[in-house]
Amino acid sequence: MDEIALQKISHNVTIVFHCAASISFLRPLSYILSHNAEGVVNTIELCRRLRNLEALVYTSTAFSNCNKLNTKIEERIYRLPYHSKKFIDVL
Repeated sequence: MDEIALQKISHNVTIVFHCAASISFLRPLSYILSHNAEGVVNTIELCRRLRNLEALVYTSTAFSNCNKLNTKIEERIYRLPYHSKKFIDVL
């Protein structure tokens, strides 16, 4: 996005919906990570530039907390047993 477009949306956009993701789990993990996780990071960076942002609505894929096998998955955010940056660096 060019600087003129960024300036325009920074004053006029109040709500951002992020519902984009690659849901093909047959692709390499590095591809999925670069398209999904980096997309979220880019969206957050954009939102930080929006002066009138009131809400960011984020929708994830159906697969989450997959490190919780054979247990009830509650509707909350689980901490990973490692820092996410370490996971990304391994890929």
